[in-house]
Amino acid sequence: MLCYKDDGLGEGEDRLEPAEDLASLCVSVRDINAQLRIAATSTGPVATLQVYVTSTGELIGTLKHYDGNKYSGRFTRPVNPQNTTVQSSLCGSGTKAVTSK
Repeated sequence: MLCYKDDGLGEGEDRLEPAEDLASLCVSVRDINAQLRIAATSTGPVATLQVYVTSTGELIGTLKHYDGNKYSGRFTRPVNPQNTTVQSSLCGSGTKAVTSK
């Protein structure tokens, strides 16, 4: 998804400008349950946040919204997802390496 904001100049390409920012993104994997646990905080209004395997673009799942600007989810871990990317419907995104706990 690409989101553009009109720069008002009327010519050339407009610049990419997200409507919000993913202020923090924490990712961890529990080896016992082979689950990927993801939490994110957004600075924008309520959005849809989807999690992808960064290297392949494979959709892992959609985070659930709770408590203001916080989101979380637990997913069956894809095979060796070294990095995950969270993409917001408001055009913000964040990438984080997966760590075992």
